[in-house]
Amino acid sequence: PNSKVLKTLILSFNRLNSIEELDGIALPALTFMDLAYNEIKTLKGFPSAPNLKSLDVSHNLLTGLAEIDAIAKQVPDLLEVNLRGNYFCRSLLYKTKVLSCF
Repeated sequence: PNSKVLKTLILSFNRLNSIEELDGIALPALTFMDLAYNEIKTLKGFPSAPNLKSLDVSHNLLTGLAEIDAIAKQVPDLLEVNLRGNYFCRSLLYKTKVLSCF
């Protein structure tokens, strides 16, 4: 598909351990990205998606919020982020830390 018109990208349940292959790809029309239930440890390589509204990275192997913070700055109109089931969600203060990213 033409990346300039792609609005939804669903890559869940694919045993992905990286999204680096998406690095440098421009997805200007993308509004929803689902990367849930993979084995992703880092969000390095996150594509350019300035109109993204919803991101699901739940049930992966993410350990920190630094990359979520970077994505929040890159995508100012992001409205929804699902982080459930990642390691850092075990922290008692993770919700406060996530909200501070936005």
